[in-house]
Amino acid sequence: MAVKRCASAPALGRRITARNASEARMLRVLDHQWERKVCWLNAQQQRLDANGTREGATQKSKVDKAVVLKERAQSPMLRSDSKVALSRPLSSVATRNSVESVGPQMFSGERPGSAIVRSPSDGVPAKLEERIPKAVSRIAQGLQVALLGANAGEMRKQEIKGVPLKKILFEPYEADVCRIFRHFLHLKDVEEDRTAANKERHRQRLVEWGKLEPDELFQTDDEEIPRDPLSRVSWATFFRWVEQEASFGVHPESRRAYSALFRGARLWLRACASNAQRSEGLSLGLLLLWAYPTVSNRVVAELLAWIGAHELEKIRQEPPRLIDDDERKQLERIFQSAYAKGRAFVTVDDIAGGDFQDKHTQLHTLVESLR
Repeated sequence: MAVKRCASAPALGRRITARNASEARMLRVLDHQWERKVCWLNAQQQRLDANGTREGATQKSKVDKAVVLKERAQSPMLRSDSKVALSRPLSSVATRNSVESVGPQMFSGERPGSAIVRSPSDGVPAKLEERIPKAVSRIAQGLQVALLGANAGEMRKQEIKGVPLKKILFEPYEADVCRIFRHFLHLKDVEEDRTAANKERHRQRLVEWGKLEPDELFQTDDEEIPRDPLSRVSWATFFRWVEQEASFGVHPESRRAYSALFRGARLWLRACASNAQRSEGLSLGLLLLWAYPTVSNRVVAELLAWIGAHELEKIRQEPPRLIDDDERKQLERIFQSAYAKGRAFVTVDDIAGGDFQDKHTQLHTLVESLR
């Protein structure tokens, strides 16, 4: 802006000339705001004067003061001589060389799209409670597209046709539930790796600052807390994963589903989550309830039981090998011979064929056949 001395407006002390249309619009806005500020200051001064002279003033003096204040508010905008000091002179703007006072009537009557306040008639619900069911539907569709490989385009078409949400989403199966659990563990691994990297970076900075010796950089804690597979995942990790899926998705419908999942999860976290859920993070049970919102809590408990049975199958050992029928018969004859001798137990020598074995006994003993 070019700032010049103006002899025609000595009360202002300066005049600002706009170089282009954008600067002119900005200065019009400043003039309008300055007019509003002066009106507010006049009202404050009126209130102060009314409080100070309430006891001795008459009705006639109050009327005269109101007339004076009204004339002052309608007068051209000059530097105010009231008791409340004005911190900035008026910036009057015109095309190039003239000075004019511009109000809000100079602007177009239509507001910009970003400033429009939507009402229920615009198709957007005004209350937050009305947006929760739609957000839950978007969360379920996004999770099933991301974790179970559902077709986002088909889900969108069915939703437009008015198909109920229960028929759009997949039914819970054991294989799908295990896939969700594996991805939950993957998010926990990613979070632990990021935490370890941040901790290592912090230790390196301590070495650079001289607060930690270089020999202590590679020392690890002796007592490490084992990882709990059922602990919660932080919301930052979950939302970071959703953003990555939305950014690197292949199909536009899938990216749209991931974006809807992100918005729905943020809305749920703001409107429906408890204080413990906001602070602790996302649990496995909540993730299953998001993926299958039409099921009850009892069904979610059954899904967790499926995951537990699947994990037990991984650590269960194979059953021992059973002996053949011939070996069983030989073992029964050994016990019968021991009973005939008046003994209720069998020794190792009995199983091996006795103390003095011939060649035929050695070839047919139970021990030799098991080798």
